[in-house]
Amino acid sequence: MSLCLLRLIKFNGSFVAFSNAFNLRSLKLVHSLKRKRVCNWSSVTSPLYFKTQQRNYSLKLYSQYVGEERTWGYNILEYIKSENNVFRDGHFVNTESQIKNVFDCESAIKQLQSIILHSQESHPEEVIKLFSFYQSYTRSKLDQTYRLKESSKLMHLKIQTAILSMSFDQLCHFSTVLKNVLGYNIDFFSQLATFLFEECFTRAENCQSLSEIIQYFLIGFHLFENSVSRQHVFYDFVSLFHKYIHEASASQLSQIIYFCGLSKKNSLSEISALASSNLISKFNEISFIESGIALNGLFRLNFKLDSEAGVLIKEKILQKIDTENGPIALDNVSAFAFVSLVKYLRLIGYGDNELMSAMKSFIEHLDKNICNPQFVSHVISLFANSNYYDHDVYSNLSDSFFKHLRSSDEVVRIKDISRVIWALSHAQHTCKPEDLELIVDTIYEFSMSGDFITHASHAVDSTLYLATLDVYSEKLLKQVLQPQIEEKFKEKSRVRYLSRMAVLKEVQKTFFPSLDVTLSAVSQENFVPRNLMKEFQYRPAMECMNRAANWLRDECRTRVFEFKFLVPHIHHCSMVFTNSCVRGDPFNATDTGKHVLNNLLPYKDVKIIVDVDDSNTALNNGERTSGLEALKRKLLRMNGWTVKVLSSKAIESCGNDDQAVAALILKAIKE
Repeated sequence: MSLCLLRLIKFNGSFVAFSNAFNLRSLKLVHSLKRKRVCNWSSVTSPLYFKTQQRNYSLKLYSQYVGEERTWGYNILEYIKSENNVFRDGHFVNTESQIKNVFDCESAIKQLQSIILHSQESHPEEVIKLFSFYQSYTRSKLDQTYRLKESSKLMHLKIQTAILSMSFDQLCHFSTVLKNVLGYNIDFFSQLATFLFEECFTRAENCQSLSEIIQYFLIGFHLFENSVSRQHVFYDFVSLFHKYIHEASASQLSQIIYFCGLSKKNSLSEISALASSNLISKFNEISFIESGIALNGLFRLNFKLDSEAGVLIKEKILQKIDTENGPIALDNVSAFAFVSLVKYLRLIGYGDNELMSAMKSFIEHLDKNICNPQFVSHVISLFANSNYYDHDVYSNLSDSFFKHLRSSDEVVRIKDISRVIWALSHAQHTCKPEDLELIVDTIYEFSMSGDFITHASHAVDSTLYLATLDVYSEKLLKQVLQPQIEEKFKEKSRVRYLSRMAVLKEVQKTFFPSLDVTLSAVSQENFVPRNLMKEFQYRPAMECMNRAANWLRDECRTRVFEFKFLVPHIHHCSMVFTNSCVRGDPFNATDTGKHVLNNLLPYKDVKIIVDVDDSNTALNNGERTSGLEALKRKLLRMNGWTVKVLSSKAIESCGNDDQAVAALILKAIKE
């Protein structure tokens, strides 16, 4: 007992420090738009957590009970708990059956508090019952009950002593009832949650098997959900996992990788590498769901496996989406696993025709009930990342997404909206005008919300993607091209978004020159430059055109074409016709050169560029121009350039014949 008291004194001695150090959970900001709620982050909520809901751009808190939404994150947590045989039905309390009315509840609470405070012994069961009754209390009443005073400090000590004497089942039980009041954001409950998790680690240290350690960790995971990594004890548990990693089964390896992924920190790359290498050797032993759980963790850690892993992942997907037996129905956990595999294939850049063909058949046979916004956004992004376009696939997925967006009783994350618009714009898919108008209105109303400056990246992305679809919204440009947003990106070194703002600035200057936008002149030091040497390595067809340009220069004794990045911050170079080459006397040119210059003479006052559609700037093997390349050409045409386009297949057919490539270029100019 003395050891327990020492631990309690140590804990209470740093009472305030723990209160400040652990912000258990931030409230989810949910934006209620005209017809649709759009949220920044995940829409996962927990019992008794306040919903922060924005109506007419003012926050309004609701303290009534809100049940946990059956989202993927919640379902995976439930799946892992069931796999480890913890938090069975007996661990949960039906508080509704206990609470007859408010007066009975108050009387029961006072009796239980009196027993706990004045008894010489610890009372684990009474503590659990007490917290199960707290659900009927308001936040102000609980806060008043547990203000820092002598009786409150004594109650702290008594409850902590009870926690130390709880059995494993009682710890599970108590974590459930404690979780129900954590949303009140009262220091007393927050510190008890931290103490409970520390006690779980203390017991886990004395365990002799990995399965027991995982069971104790799941108590903290159940209590804090995805914010469990904010607790310092989380990393102590990771050290324990590392110690037993070689004894882990394939299923346990999947769970450990998933747990590590909750932190989203590169500092856990060592254990991730060790666990993933062990898992790959056992990849055929794990189920489809377990493979999805593992890859979700690796995705969060941005940990990339080699291409051999991509083949294994593809095989898992192909086995799951076999359409020979008719329509495919995935439950929530399987849908999560499927999306995790798809996301990871996108991360490592893996995609081939066999996979895309199977995915196309899968979409055609898919049960539409599982096509929630998150599912659609990742699946359609896999097609776009793989530079694969099929009109029916994109139409089916986008129609499903817009149906959800129009629904009045669903929450769609702003990041999913941005991801879907990127896929549609990258493929230059023809969307319905009313769908595009809905996106513009949704993004605009999000941009009018109070926390827009903090979370502006998705709006900047979406505005750029809309521009690639020929949707130029003055009101959106005015919202996203704000100096405050630019400064926010500079502070956080968000180079990608600074670059996209610079592209949007070019859009604004071209389509809305009268719009007053006061962005600072961003230094080139803020961006990673793309030089021509890297461009030629990245795009072999452009390298062939460069060799042809050099051949023409030698024949004409002057530079006829040069390569430039004409639109700032769009890293796709163009071959530019040098008009001055035909204005002088080509007396030094060869006969071939003179013939070329004479043919180009009619274009001496025309601004001409020659582009190429290749695997890096077009979909379906160069047959369909990608969104950003299309936007670049639109901006150039609007600024007086004549754009000619070659196909990479035509250039490749010339082999190493630079003269033949030059002939193709000259022919394109004349057409």
